[in-house]
Amino acid sequence: MRTISVASRVLLGLIAVAVSACSTAPAPSPAKPAPTLPADSIAYDRLPVRTDRPSPFAGDCSQLAANRSVVEAMGVDPNDPANVAAFQRSSRHKLCDLKVDGGEVFVAAEEPQPGHPDPWESAWNNGPGDHFRRLILLGRYYAAYEFQQTMLGKGCQITVQTGSPAVLSLSFFDKRFDNVDVTADRQQGRAIGRETCPRAQHMAEALLSAIDPDGGSLASS
Repeated sequence: MRTISVASRVLLGLIAVAVSACSTAPAPSPAKPAPTLPADSIAYDRLPVRTDRPSPFAGDCSQLAANRSVVEAMGVDPNDPANVAAFQRSSRHKLCDLKVDGGEVFVAAEEPQPGHPDPWESAWNNGPGDHFRRLILLGRYYAAYEFQQTMLGKGCQITVQTGSPAVLSLSFFDKRFDNVDVTADRQQGRAIGRETCPRAQHMAEALLSAIDPDGGSLASS
């Protein structure tokens, strides 16, 4: 039996990486309901994305206010005065900001802006961010998440390609980590990502299941 040397294995691995970086991920034809995406899509830097659907996210908290099951799944207290106010107001920034158990969640529709990096390309090809992961959300959406730190707190941001020009961005900030210093030790950021990203993913799945039940990255318009 012919064996493959270590050097040959390394070379084959590098070739596979180069191919996935330069070629577009294989995918089914667009359909409605949206088709299931191949699991190996996460290995590709280029995806057959569509941008011709309306954004499934209304840009405010109205869709959550109308769906108690989503509110409960996300850990939102509907009786919190801040949330009651958020449910009732519109947002010119296409943003929903809600208090949740243990922290705060921000949901936004992020559209490409002239002179700025495309939000989806930036999310999918972010590179070696702290606790960066690509994933297939609900089997139908291309998505990526990573540890996030802003003046609002520390937690996880998940970005979802919904088949529209605007990506769905959900950020969950966990107040347990407000006083954790991550500047001196990147392992702290990775640890916070491991703690918070599963919950951010769960919130995004609950939201999309309610507002876009037949949708996906390759859903036909």
